[in-house]
Amino acid sequence: MSATELGGRELAAALQQELISAVSALGFTPRLDVFAPEGDEASAHYGRMIVRLAAKIGVNVKLVAFDPAHGVDSLREQLRTSASDGAHGIQVHKPLPNHCTLSELLEPLAGLDVEGVGPAHVGRLLAQRASFVPCTALAVWRLLAWHQVPLDGTGALVLGRSDIVGSPLAALLQHSGATVTVAHRRTKDLASLVAQAELIVSAAGQRDLVDPEWIRPDAVLADVGHHVLEDGSVRGDFSAAHHVRCRAFTPVPGGVGPVTTYCLLEAVVRAAAIQSGRACSVRDPLRRLRS
Repeated sequence: MSATELGGRELAAALQQELISAVSALGFTPRLDVFAPEGDEASAHYGRMIVRLAAKIGVNVKLVAFDPAHGVDSLREQLRTSASDGAHGIQVHKPLPNHCTLSELLEPLAGLDVEGVGPAHVGRLLAQRASFVPCTALAVWRLLAWHQVPLDGTGALVLGRSDIVGSPLAALLQHSGATVTVAHRRTKDLASLVAQAELIVSAAGQRDLVDPEWIRPDAVLADVGHHVLEDGSVRGDFSAAHHVRCRAFTPVPGGVGPVTTYCLLEAVVRAAAIQSGRACSVRDPLRRLRS
């Protein structure tokens, strides 16, 4: 029996329609400022995609280039300028200046931190009171819910511990009742952890970290990886060899990716509504965790 593909395009389309209505109801154009390091093509590509999808729902995206070599003070000044110039949300791409973290950069701008990476939002996530959550982590969680993948009581393995994917996703899964293990490249005896996991999320940024032979046949694979191959094609951390070993998987492309950008734009719309004191028709995606 072939594995089920857990695509993200239907969910992305549903979010798009909801956001078109929400922006129209706001009565003004929300604005997201995206800070991208100069010369980083991956960041530039992502920025262009955000611009394209945002235009479909009526959100304005301003791309702002920064030079990591100019240091953190220069970047902070650029962020302050955006904040005072009417931005409703700010997203900052890596790589950052030396001796600087996203959390530190966005801590003074909590109201504009639509990805929820600052300490105030991280603390609220751990307390199950989050307002904003990193969009990739949220996209994985919502995609699993969309396809009715059970989480309560599920043994989940998250590969990767970054502050924008692995760590917040582990918290979301735990709040949903899963028993969560977080592993990474230096984890000992990874094979035994994979063999036990009913849900495996790969956010390690490394292809084939998991041997397909380790995967149990009833496992679900969620893939956050994005790797451009020499022929221009794109694949995730998992491959076809992994897919034939499991029960279900999110494809790359067409899985988590399409949902991620709309989760980000949804946060921008909610932030704009909060800042303006207006009602927002966008539903809080984390509401059911607090009920």
